[in-house]
Amino acid sequence: MYSFIKGAIVEKQENMLIIENNGIGFELIVSNNTLDNVGPIGQQVKIHTYYYVREDQAVLFGFGSIEEKHMFLKLIKVNGVGPKMAVTILSGVTISDLAISIITGDTALLNKIKGVGKKTAERIILELKEKVEGFDNISGLTGFGGALENNSAESDACFALATLGIQKAEALKLIRKVAQPADTAEQLIEKALKSFSR
Repeated sequence: MYSFIKGAIVEKQENMLIIENNGIGFELIVSNNTLDNVGPIGQQVKIHTYYYVREDQAVLFGFGSIEEKHMFLKLIKVNGVGPKMAVTILSGVTISDLAISIITGDTALLNKIKGVGKKTAERIILELKEKVEGFDNISGLTGFGGALENNSAESDACFALATLGIQKAEALKLIRKVAQPADTAEQLIEKALKSFSR
Protein backbone atom coordinates (compact mmCIF):
# COMPACT_ATOMS: atom_id res chain seq x y z
CA MET A 1 0.00 0.00 0.00
CA TYR A 2 2.78 2.44 0.96
CA SER A 3 6.16 1.93 -0.70
CA PHE A 4 8.00 4.91 0.79
CA ILE A 5 7.45 8.32 2.38
CA LYS A 6 9.41 11.50 1.75
CA GLY A 7 9.28 14.29 4.29
CA ALA A 8 10.90 16.02 7.23
CA ILE A 9 11.78 14.31 10.50
CA VAL A 10 9.55 15.79 13.20
CA GLU A 11 10.28 13.48 16.12
CA LYS A 12 12.70 10.70 17.04
CA GLN A 13 12.24 8.25 19.90
CA GLU A 14 13.48 4.73 20.55
CA ASN A 15 12.35 2.60 17.59
CA MET A 16 9.99 5.37 16.45
CA LEU A 17 10.19 8.10 13.86
CA ILE A 18 7.59 10.69 12.86
CA ILE A 19 7.85 12.03 9.31
CA GLU A 20 5.76 14.99 8.14
CA ASN A 21 4.55 14.88 4.55
CA ASN A 22 2.04 17.48 3.26
CA GLY A 23 0.88 18.33 6.77
CA ILE A 24 0.40 14.69 7.79
CA GLY A 25 2.61 13.12 10.45
CA PHE A 26 3.41 9.48 9.74
CA GLU A 27 4.46 7.45 12.77
CA LEU A 28 6.91 4.72 11.78
CA ILE A 29 8.35 1.86 13.78
CA VAL A 30 12.05 1.69 12.84
CA SER A 31 15.24 -0.13 13.82
CA ASN A 32 17.92 1.58 15.86
CA ASN A 33 20.18 1.42 12.79
CA THR A 34 17.68 3.44 10.76
CA LEU A 35 17.16 5.84 13.66
CA ASP A 36 20.90 6.44 13.95
CA ASN A 37 21.41 7.01 10.22
CA VAL A 38 18.47 9.17 9.12
CA GLY A 39 19.89 12.42 10.45
CA PRO A 40 18.63 15.09 12.86
CA ILE A 41 15.12 16.47 13.40
CA GLY A 42 14.22 18.70 10.46
CA GLN A 43 16.18 16.61 7.97
CA GLN A 44 14.41 15.75 4.71
CA VAL A 45 14.43 11.97 4.26
CA LYS A 46 13.08 9.14 2.15
CA ILE A 47 11.94 6.19 4.26
CA HIS A 48 10.92 2.86 2.72
CA THR A 49 7.82 1.46 4.38
CA TYR A 50 5.87 -1.70 5.08
CA TYR A 51 2.22 -1.46 6.15
CA TYR A 52 1.37 -4.27 8.56
CA VAL A 53 -2.33 -4.92 9.14
CA ARG A 54 -4.01 -7.46 11.40
CA GLU A 55 -7.47 -7.56 12.96
CA ASP A 56 -6.33 -5.77 16.10
CA GLN A 57 -3.59 -3.50 14.76
CA ALA A 58 -2.29 -1.47 11.84
CA VAL A 59 1.36 -0.45 11.99
CA LEU A 60 3.65 1.34 9.55
CA PHE A 61 7.26 0.12 9.64
CA GLY A 62 10.04 2.26 8.23
CA PHE A 63 13.49 1.48 6.81
CA GLY A 64 16.43 3.72 6.01
CA SER A 65 17.40 1.56 3.01
CA ILE A 66 15.61 -0.77 0.61
CA GLU A 67 18.05 -3.51 1.63
CA GLU A 68 16.92 -3.27 5.24
CA LYS A 69 13.32 -3.57 4.07
CA HIS A 70 14.19 -6.66 2.01
CA MET A 71 15.84 -8.27 5.03
CA PHE A 72 12.82 -7.39 7.21
CA LEU A 73 10.50 -9.06 4.69
CA LYS A 74 12.68 -12.19 4.76
CA LEU A 75 12.72 -12.27 8.55
CA ILE A 76 8.95 -11.99 9.02
CA LYS A 77 8.46 -15.05 6.81
CA VAL A 78 10.37 -17.14 9.34
CA ASN A 79 8.05 -19.12 11.59
CA GLY A 80 7.90 -17.44 15.00
CA VAL A 81 9.46 -14.14 13.90
CA GLY A 82 6.94 -11.30 13.84
CA PRO A 83 7.49 -7.73 12.67
CA LYS A 84 8.49 -6.42 16.10
CA MET A 85 11.09 -9.16 16.57
CA ALA A 86 12.38 -8.49 13.06
CA VAL A 87 12.90 -4.82 14.00
CA THR A 88 14.65 -5.93 17.20
CA ILE A 89 16.99 -8.13 15.16
CA LEU A 90 17.70 -5.32 12.69
CA SER A 91 18.38 -3.02 15.65
CA GLY A 92 20.94 -5.37 17.13
CA VAL A 93 23.16 -6.09 14.14
CA THR A 94 24.17 -4.62 10.78
CA ILE A 95 22.54 -6.12 7.69
CA SER A 96 25.85 -7.39 6.31
CA ASP A 97 26.79 -9.11 9.58
CA LEU A 98 23.31 -10.61 9.82
CA ALA A 99 23.56 -11.95 6.28
CA ILE A 100 26.99 -13.45 6.88
CA SER A 101 25.89 -15.05 10.16
CA ILE A 102 22.95 -16.64 8.32
CA ILE A 103 25.12 -17.86 5.44
CA THR A 104 27.83 -19.27 7.70
CA GLY A 105 25.34 -20.78 10.16
CA ASP A 106 26.72 -18.72 13.03
CA THR A 107 24.01 -18.58 15.73
CA ALA A 108 26.25 -16.77 18.25
CA LEU A 109 25.63 -13.31 16.78
CA LEU A 110 21.86 -13.79 16.74
CA ASN A 111 21.88 -15.16 20.29
CA LYS A 112 23.40 -11.89 21.51
CA ILE A 113 20.27 -10.01 20.44
CA LYS A 114 17.76 -9.58 23.25
CA GLY A 115 14.72 -11.78 22.75
CA VAL A 116 16.34 -14.11 20.21
CA GLY A 117 16.82 -17.56 21.72
CA LYS A 118 18.81 -20.49 20.40
CA LYS A 119 15.85 -22.15 18.67
CA THR A 120 14.77 -18.91 16.98
CA ALA A 121 18.34 -18.25 15.80
CA GLU A 122 18.60 -21.78 14.38
CA ARG A 123 15.23 -21.41 12.65
CA ILE A 124 16.24 -18.08 11.07
CA ILE A 125 19.43 -19.63 9.70
CA LEU A 126 17.68 -22.79 8.51
CA GLU A 127 14.86 -20.96 6.71
CA LEU A 128 16.86 -18.03 5.29
CA LYS A 129 20.24 -19.54 4.39
CA GLU A 130 19.35 -20.24 0.76
CA LYS A 131 17.41 -16.97 0.41
CA VAL A 132 20.37 -14.87 1.54
CA GLU A 133 23.05 -17.04 -0.14
CA GLY A 134 23.19 -14.92 -3.29
CA PHE A 135 23.84 -11.69 -1.37
CA ASP A 136 21.74 -9.95 -4.03
CA ASN A 137 19.57 -7.74 -1.85
CA ILE A 138 21.96 -6.87 0.93
CA SER A 139 23.53 -3.43 0.96
CA GLY A 140 27.22 -3.59 0.35
CA LEU A 141 27.24 -7.32 -0.21
CA THR A 142 28.73 -7.71 -3.65
CA GLY A 143 30.45 -10.82 -4.93
CA PHE A 144 31.64 -12.38 -1.72
CA GLY A 145 29.85 -10.04 0.64
CA GLY A 146 29.38 -6.47 1.78
CA ALA A 147 31.30 -6.88 4.99
CA LEU A 148 34.35 -7.34 2.75
CA GLU A 149 33.71 -4.75 0.05
CA ASN A 150 35.86 -2.07 1.69
CA ASN A 151 38.73 -4.49 2.14
CA SER A 152 40.03 -5.64 -1.24
CA ALA A 153 42.56 -8.00 0.39
CA GLU A 154 39.76 -9.91 2.10
CA SER A 155 37.65 -9.93 -1.07
CA ASP A 156 40.58 -11.19 -3.15
CA ALA A 157 41.38 -13.85 -0.55
CA CYS A 158 37.75 -15.05 -0.53
CA PHE A 159 37.73 -15.24 -4.32
CA ALA A 160 40.99 -17.21 -4.33
CA LEU A 161 39.71 -19.66 -1.73
CA ALA A 162 36.56 -20.21 -3.78
CA THR A 163 38.61 -20.99 -6.89
CA LEU A 164 40.37 -23.64 -4.81
CA GLY A 165 37.02 -25.32 -4.25
CA ILE A 166 36.17 -23.99 -0.80
CA GLN A 167 32.49 -23.13 -0.41
CA LYS A 168 31.68 -19.41 -0.35
CA ALA A 169 30.24 -19.54 3.17
CA GLU A 170 33.26 -21.45 4.46
CA ALA A 171 35.65 -19.02 2.74
CA LEU A 172 33.93 -16.06 4.41
CA LYS A 173 34.02 -17.78 7.77
CA LEU A 174 37.73 -18.59 7.45
CA ILE A 175 38.68 -15.06 6.40
CA ARG A 176 36.69 -13.46 9.23
CA LYS A 177 38.33 -15.85 11.69
CA VAL A 178 41.96 -15.15 10.76
CA ALA A 179 41.94 -11.61 9.35
CA GLN A 180 44.03 -8.82 10.83
CA PRO A 181 43.69 -5.20 9.56
CA ALA A 182 47.14 -5.07 7.90
CA ASP A 183 46.99 -8.50 6.22
CA THR A 184 47.56 -8.77 2.47
CA ALA A 185 45.46 -11.12 0.35
CA GLU A 186 48.39 -13.57 0.18
CA GLN A 187 48.76 -13.58 3.98
CA LEU A 188 45.03 -14.11 4.43
CA ILE A 189 45.00 -17.01 1.97
CA GLU A 190 47.95 -18.68 3.71
CA LYS A 191 46.42 -18.24 7.19
CA ALA A 192 42.99 -19.37 6.03
CA LEU A 193 44.36 -22.52 4.35
CA LYS A 194 46.33 -23.41 7.48
CA SER A 195 43.18 -22.98 9.54
CA PHE A 196 41.12 -24.96 7.03
CA SER A 197 43.54 -27.91 6.99
CA ARG A 198 43.52 -28.37 10.79
